[in-house]
Amino acid sequence: MEDLHPANIAGLLEALDEDEKQELFRQLDTDTASKETWVGLLMTLVCGLTLGVAAEVCQRNPALRLTVGVSMAMVIMVASFMGSLIPVIFQRLGIHPAVPSGPFVNIASDLSGIVIDLSLSTAILKYIVR
Repeated sequence: MEDLHPANIAGLLEALDEDEKQELFRQLDTDTASKETWVGLLMTLVCGLTLGVAAEVCQRNPALRLTVGVSMAMVIMVASFMGSLIPVIFQRLGIHPAVPSGPFVNIASDLSGIVIDLSLSTAILKYIVR
């Protein structure tokens, strides 16, 4: 179980030479990655626009609408990318990706979501508060 520690995974990825890194990314099935990318983009548009419109209807603040819509879009795209990449990393490390991928994808998505939301809100805060 020591191999599942994030520091060990990061160290293993850093230890890969350029050819091994290319092989790691080549393992992503291009058809699957392409489909996941299009689904991620569609979800980004639908959710970002829906929440942006909801923020505009509720608060009548264009900066808040922009913050909510862009934040949601960025979080969905990062989550989609993590959901594609993490199973490949586990497979490359010789670990069956089905079991550990779920928790790692959730943690990565949640943490990146919090960072994106708070960073974007902080950057646009002076325009949100009137």
